[in-house]
This record gives sequence, C-alpha cells and structure tokens, in this order.
Amino acid sequence: MLRRISPFKSMLLAWAVVAALAACQDPAEPAAATDAAASGDGAASSDAAALTDAAASGDTKADSGADAKADTVKAPCKPWEQPADWNCPPDTHCGYDDTDKIACVANGAHGAAEDCSDGKGCTIGMCVTAQNGSQACAPHCTTDGHCDSGSCNKIVGKTYSTCDVAKYTSCNPMASKCPANQGCYLLTGGFVCANAGTGVSGDKCTSSPDCSPGLTCAGMSAGGTGLCRKLCNVTPPTGCVDVTTPCSKLSATVGYCEEI
Repeated sequence: MLRRISPFKSMLLAWAVVAALAACQDPAEPAAATDAAASGDGAASSDAAALTDAAASGDTKADSGADAKADTVKAPCKPWEQPADWNCPPDTHCGYDDTDKIACVANGAHGAAEDCSDGKGCTIGMCVTAQNGSQACAPHCTTDGHCDSGSCNKIVGKTYSTCDVAKYTSCNPMASKCPANQGCYLLTGGFVCANAGTGVSGDKCTSSPDCSPGLTCAGMSAGGTGLCRKLCNVTPPTGCVDVTTPCSKLSATVGYCEEI
C-alpha cells in the first residue's frame, strides 16, 4: 500500500539527492588539476627554454674563452730571440724539431760560429754547411738585424733562416793557394776557398764547387744547372786551350772560357 508524500517532504528529498551528488563529485578539483597540469606544462616549456638559452650562453662563453686562449697562448719560444727569452728547460734551446716546428731541442756541444762537423750539435741555432764546405753552428734569424754578421740567409728547402757565420778565405782563382782538397771559386763575397768538386769541363753543375779546381759553373739559370768551364784571364785573354776563345767575364779580371 503506497503512502502519499507531502509536497514539503518531496522538496526536502530532492535537496538531499542534489547534496549527495555534489558530495560525490567536486567540479573544482578537476579544474584545479587541469589548471595545475597546464601550469606544469608551461613551467616545463619555460625550463626547457631556459636550459636551451643557458646551453647557448655556455657555448658562446666556451667559444669566446677558446678564442681568447688562442690569442694569448704563445709559441713555446722564438728561435731568433736571445736565450733569456727562450723559456726552454735546462740543457735545451729554442729551434726547430724534425718536423720543422718550433720547439725546445736538446743542446749540443758547440756554440755560435763554432765548428760542428763532428756531429755533436749546437747550443744555439743549428749546424749548417756553408758554400765553402765548412760546418758551423748558426743562430736562427728572420732579418739581417738578428745576426752579428748582418746577414740572415734562408735554409734551402726549409721555411726558416740562419745567420751567415761561414769563414771564407779569399783567393786568386788564377794562382790558387787554397788548402788541400779545396779550390778557388766565385761565391758570395768574391773568390774564396771551398771544398773542391770533381766535375770536369763540360759536366753539368749546380754550383761552382761541383767542379774541379780551376773551373767554374757557368750558364746557370735560376734553380737550374750549368756547365763546368775553365777559368781564364780577361785581360789579356789567356788560360783557354784555344787562344782565340772568348773569355767571358766573372769579375773585372777573371772569366771563363766559352769553349767546352
């Protein structure tokens, strides 16, 4: 048997149902969660952007630092400067290593301009062979002003230079009084004694000491070869096998025979 509910009780029951539904689901929480998620995503994006900016800033600083370091770091030494500026360890000096790079290299036994033909090396520069066949320790240089001799010469086949410290003995090519195994040749500075070659008249040569004493290397082109030819007096023209052969000048008084 059904009981009739009064309108007032019906209204109270409806309110109770609405309250129960409200208690089961609070619309503010999902909204808050959604807002938090949205805020979290934004923060993550912001953090990522900040990290990217920081990384970019870090790279820039690193590159800038590398450039600054490259500008301030100097070579270990400068071979053409005085020993006090070498900044090399004891028993070494500033020079060039086997790969032709600037480095602190081990000291040898000889000083500047001293004979190093014994193979014991130098305490400055390097051991070089001069045109006259002598060997001496020659300091490195880049200009004539770096050398006591006032002459800085490039080493053939290398990118660097050394001071000229060779000791030449002047001579008369037509009355040579050079030491044994040397001849009188026209080299830088005039006729000087130098180790004698073995080339005979007509042989190819790249420098006068390639030829036997009494001959000179004539007709050389730049970087090319010439021929060994007999020396002669310009005035009167004597010394050639054929007296009618012209004597082409090498100096005011000495020349070479045009004949082969």
